[in-house]
Amino acid sequence: MKRLLISLALALMLMAVMAMPAMAANPDTTDVTGTVPFTIDVTAPSDIGFGTFVDGINSDSSDTAGTVTCNGTTWSVTAKDLAGTDPGYMKSAGNKLGAKLEISKDGTTFAGADAGVVYDGQPTALSFWAQQTVALATDKVGAYSITITFTGSGS
Repeated sequence: MKRLLISLALALMLMAVMAMPAMAANPDTTDVTGTVPFTIDVTAPSDIGFGTFVDGINSDSSDTAGTVTCNGTTWSVTAKDLAGTDPGYMKSAGNKLGAKLEISKDGTTFAGADAGVVYDGQPTALSFWAQQTVALATDKVGAYSITITFTGSGS
């Protein structure tokens, strides 16, 4: 009887072990990762045309504001003249006006176009003003222009 009980106990233990699911001796893991990159899309404001300059300060603004679309939490847009030679000046066929162009994001606070202005985070509409001082007695005749570049950055 003792043998029968031992056999029965062994059989029950064998059945219990076989009923348990198989487990890996050393489980391992794999991480899946990814990064969403910062993106910013800047559309510059519309062009400004002063027309024929008058003596003194000539001022105008863009008819259409620029825009910023961004997926980041903080952003800025810098507007400035990036010319390698004589930045900040309107030029025509080798001549430059005597005063630097001044630009503004609010129409009241102006900075030289070579220093630029910075739009920080808000609003997403980029309003833009420019003013040019002209001295008809000393500035050379010509059609003058300057390119202002709007560059976005952030995180």
